[in-house]
Amino acid sequence: MSSLLWCFWIWHISFAGAGIPASAGDNYSLPNKHTKRAAQAQMALPDSAAGQSPQTVHQPFIPSSERPQTWQNHQQTIFQRQSDINDLRADIERSELNAKAREAEFNRQVENERLRASAKQVQAKANKQQLTQQAHINVLNRSIEQQTAQAGVLIGGVLILLGFVGMLVRQNRLVARQKKQIESLNTGLEGKVRERTAELEAVNAQLRAKNREIEEALLRGQTIERKRVAADLHDNLGGLLSAIKMSLAFLKPQHLSDQEQQIYRNLLDMTKEAYAEIRYLSHNLQPDELEKQGLSEALIRLTDKLNITQSIDFTLTLGYLPRLDKTIEFNLYSICVELCNNILKHSNATRAELRFQRFGDELNMIVTDNGRGLNASNSAGMGLQNIKSRTEAMRGRVEIHADAESGTTFFFILPLSANFAAA
Repeated sequence: MSSLLWCFWIWHISFAGAGIPASAGDNYSLPNKHTKRAAQAQMALPDSAAGQSPQTVHQPFIPSSERPQTWQNHQQTIFQRQSDINDLRADIERSELNAKAREAEFNRQVENERLRASAKQVQAKANKQQLTQQAHINVLNRSIEQQTAQAGVLIGGVLILLGFVGMLVRQNRLVARQKKQIESLNTGLEGKVRERTAELEAVNAQLRAKNREIEEALLRGQTIERKRVAADLHDNLGGLLSAIKMSLAFLKPQHLSDQEQQIYRNLLDMTKEAYAEIRYLSHNLQPDELEKQGLSEALIRLTDKLNITQSIDFTLTLGYLPRLDKTIEFNLYSICVELCNNILKHSNATRAELRFQRFGDELNMIVTDNGRGLNASNSAGMGLQNIKSRTEAMRGRVEIHADAESGTTFFFILPLSANFAAA
């Protein structure tokens, strides 16, 4: 570029020195860009050269005879310089074209780079969108798979539930059918059972009536037999004992020895005891109070006799004792007589009590004493066996509590059923 400026400067000086007017160079003026560059180059010259104007340069004086030759030489120089200028202009244009080409190439490369960067960005964005879409697709696929699995499980559960419901429905139908069959069978069986029950109740009523008749006949027979035995004991054995007592009374004990007198007194005592025992047995086999007035009056009469003739204090407590069946009353009276005999013979007691009380639907009879308790040898005797047998016949139970210090207690528990009460 500096060489071009120097060439332009030389050309300008040459035109100015040759006396070419400034307008002659207007047709060959450089483009504005180069003109600006020449002006800048002129400004860059030293002050001695820059301060002088081309028009003010002093030209040498040329004579008139030499001017045509000079003009010709000057024309040649001008043509030569014009040719150089054209060449220079062509070089400048080529340089400009090359610069434009390089600038265009650079712009094209920049544009290509921009396009490639933009393409990369677009590709990256597209890849990112593709990855995002792929991830979303994967999420959707997993969701679809999960929904499909859940739907499969749900469908399977629904199918199982439907199968279970079908089985239940079938089972219910089968059960309903069987229930109807059972109900029909039950209806028939109930009818047959009712008929059979009615027949059995009628038979049982007949049997109960016959049993009651048998029991009444047996009780009458037992009553008659007891009365006969009591009469025989009182009349025959009682009369015999009375005769023995009277015979002994005719004896004169003062004529007897001491040993004989002792035997005599023993015989009188034993005769009195035997006579009292016979009277006691004959009366208790079938007391008139038991048959006519019931168990309460019979027990009151029994305890009164025991308290008169015996040394043991007998107490009777009738908390609850209604009229009962005759057989029940006779069994209870027989048990009381047996227990009183046992107390008199074996207990060595001073007090005894007979107590009746009600507890719910049960009748309790308690016989207690303050004696020496029940011996093991007496617990298996005939008297206790008879007591247990009579208690079982009344559908009751007995509990025995014996102690050497507190005595013996018999606790009887009897049901107050319809058959237990008096008819």
